[in-house]
Amino acid sequence: MRLFFALFAFAVVGCSSRVESKYPSEFNKILEKKPFAMVVTYSVDCPVSQLYTSVLKDISASLPLDSFQCLLLKVNANENWDISMNRFNVIDSGALEMAQAIGFKVFPEVAVMNSEGKVIYIGAIDGRVKEIGNTHFKPLPSEMYLNNALTQLRQKQQIKMPSTIAKGCFIEYNKNP
Repeated sequence: MRLFFALFAFAVVGCSSRVESKYPSEFNKILEKKPFAMVVTYSVDCPVSQLYTSVLKDISASLPLDSFQCLLLKVNANENWDISMNRFNVIDSGALEMAQAIGFKVFPEVAVMNSEGKVIYIGAIDGRVKEIGNTHFKPLPSEMYLNNALTQLRQKQQIKMPSTIAKGCFIEYNKNP
């Protein structure tokens, strides 16, 4: 009898692992393709983004193809992109709305998300950028925020630092009065 009630409750609550999302349905379909996504805001006009191009390529190349997808949000639709970012799929349609829904504030900023749209990590790639005014970019980072989060995720551990503060060029969102 208990089994019957458990099955009934499961059916009433729902058997789908998909959760409702605040993202556009097209983005949800992209997220559902693999267990995890690394989503990055990027701007060719932002010097900090340019400094991280090779770093992002290296990180994306290190991720397992069967469980990770890499998405680059082209928030500034008027930018002319003539760069190749290896495994990154560029999303331009609705990218500004997606960036705002995720909570991005600057270029470059990264979020690691699961297939249900839950943000597991958001923030800086690493600790190279210390001051924006002078764009202090150390050749080797002292803090590897994104790599640490990805390693903990691959080892099925809880992410110890789920958010950090990214420093870069501010994303300008449309402000409605």
